Amino acid sequence: MFKNFNIFAKVNLLIVAMLLPILLLYIYSNRVGTDVVENEISKSSKSQLIYFQNQLDANINRLSLFPNLLVEDPDVLRQQNEFLKSDILDLDAITVIKQIQYKLGILSNSTNWRNLLYVYYPSVKKVISTDPSASYQKRMDHPNRKQKSGVGL
Repeated sequence: MFKNFNIFAKVNLLIVAMLLPILLLYIYSNRVGTDVVENEISKSSKSQLIYFQNQLDANINRLSLFPNLLVEDPDVLRQQNEFLKSDILDLDAITVIKQIQYKLGILSNSTNWRNLLYVYYPSVKKVISTDPSASYQKRMDHPNRKQKSGVGL
């Protein structure tokens, strides 16, 4: 069969026969390498997402504890009584408000998220906040706040 081929054709056939397994090994190796890289990227992305989810859960849990701390705070309870006694703020009431704002600032800065904390006194329509421009009416009339029968929800 190879007798009637000249030497040039035989050399070309030999080169093609030798390159074919090399080409097949290259294609296989490339596919395996690509699969490995894709799997590693997927694992890394999944690991980063799990880490982010854990951080998110930890921050949300920390933020959800703030109301529990503030409900039990004696200054917050004392200020409610002060608000109920009189609309006029004396020096003691202002001092307590500053202490509450300081505590709110500490709680706000204890997370690496930017947040604003508010203590509402609905019976006297007062608010104490880490936001210096906060007012009770401004917060209750916010456009994103749903109203039903004139009562803020």
